[in-house]
Amino acid sequence: MKRICLYIYDEMADFEVSLLVHVLKRDLGYEVITLSEKLEAVNSASGMQFTPHMKISDIQLEDVVGVIIPGGWMTGISNELISFIRRLNSDNKLIASICAAPWIVAKADVLNGIRYTTSITVWDDEKRKRFCIDDPFEWENYLDERVVCDKNIITAKGIAFVDFAVEVLAYLGEFNSEDEKIEFAKQFIPRLS
Repeated sequence: MKRICLYIYDEMADFEVSLLVHVLKRDLGYEVITLSEKLEAVNSASGMQFTPHMKISDIQLEDVVGVIIPGGWMTGISNELISFIRRLNSDNKLIASICAAPWIVAKADVLNGIRYTTSITVWDDEKRKRFCIDDPFEWENYLDERVVCDKNIITAKGIAFVDFAVEVLAYLGEFNSEDEKIEFAKQFIPRLS
């Protein structure tokens, strides 16, 4: 069975990944494994409650194709999450993050030299205080685009959750052609018709 991880945390923007997770699980037969540092329920920004299947420390990399990280204003990043992202990157496995979540990938030092996008457009004093770190981004690699795929890393702005889903599915080889990819996207983005 194909397996992919979904990192969950309090105040995550669950809508940004719900379409992607739905298609992966229901339509494509992926096992979506929710991960967190503890086996305790988390409350999303929409108020829905999610319970992780596993702790990050218990997942075996050879069992998964990658990780999806929803956006949100998470302030405390664990060393376990940073280590997990680095190990995935070392194995060239998918790291997909949306909205504000690319800052987590940048903090893990795997965006170095990688083109990316994010809903964060400046790292100011407010961000420095909120996240308790100096600017983790290489702004010369930032692209003001809805979604960016560079090597094994996919990043997207929060408003581009459909584009994000399409790009992750394309990366995983779920389309046989560019036309098939476009036809799939047209179901959710009428302006493409």
